[in-house]
Amino acid sequence: MLVRTIQTLQSCMSVDRIVVDTDSQEYANLALSEGAEVPFLRDPRFAGNSIGIKEVVRNAVGLLGLNETDSVCCVFATNPLLQSELVDLAHDIFTHAKFSGYVTPVVKYGFPPQRGIQINSNGEASMRYPEFMYHQSQNLEPWFHETAQFWWGRAETWLSGLGMQELILPIVVKEWMQQDIDNLDDLLSADAKYDFLKINPEIIRNEITILKKKYLS
Repeated sequence: MLVRTIQTLQSCMSVDRIVVDTDSQEYANLALSEGAEVPFLRDPRFAGNSIGIKEVVRNAVGLLGLNETDSVCCVFATNPLLQSELVDLAHDIFTHAKFSGYVTPVVKYGFPPQRGIQINSNGEASMRYPEFMYHQSQNLEPWFHETAQFWWGRAETWLSGLGMQELILPIVVKEWMQQDIDNLDDLLSADAKYDFLKINPEIIRNEITILKKKYLS
């Protein structure tokens, strides 16, 4: 997945440097062999599951000595469905909007979270939001979540205290264009979507065209 991410970014018109931030010499060597930069290994203070990605990017931006107005794209290497056309489109939106926050793809929840249930320690279930018990799901306001693919932001924004979810200009993408991977079920879903897109490349091109008309016209 790391190799594919690097190769995808190498085909992006909007990306002129690919820096891999890792605390692993093994992954650093792999990144270097694919033509990416690894100017430093991540400090142990910024490694581990308890560290937020904002702190990691802020540290990297500081070490790279970037100008405050430089555009910085934080890309996760754990999403094999990343498309160069979407990265470039997001950069175009970010540039034209002169936005002070982050630009990132989002996707609509497959089922309204307002109708979600929670299960207690006794195995009993109840609605998390009982006020929506008798609302038809198709009439509820759609909710969205990030795709964990990438975020465009200026270096000064990454260095600021602005959280990655506080001020977002979203690009709403289709469910089949993304898959965050946290467990085996996610990986199996990603495999299926990847195989589908590999044999149907025109569907991505068509959707990018639609998104360009929606966000840049």
